[in-house]
Amino acid sequence: MTLSAIADLAVIDDVAITEIKNALPPEMMDELCATFCRDCDQALGEFDCAVLAHDMLLIRKIAHRLKGIFAQFGAQQAAAYAARIAEGEDINHDFTQMCTRAKEAVHQALRQS
Repeated sequence: MTLSAIADLAVIDDVAITEIKNALPPEMMDELCATFCRDCDQALGEFDCAVLAHDMLLIRKIAHRLKGIFAQFGAQQAAAYAARIAEGEDINHDFTQMCTRAKEAVHQALRQS
């Protein structure tokens, strides 16, 4: 997918968020949000370390993991860009910021009633 096509994607897919909310009881939302945020933060920290170490194999592996994390929660832009990196495409310096925005958007959407 091209960078311009990724830019045209929604940050999050409201339909995916609605499906998650409808599938789970409200009392599980706090745990789901905490797990999602923890997984994102851990993977993003590992990603940043891999970038600093210029470890392309590890960068691609972590990007693949991020793609899965974001895709499960409908974070379309971040998932699509992570897929590019996992496939060996170049890394845009805005990737971590994009992921952070997506994480915050998903967290907020899941917590809204």
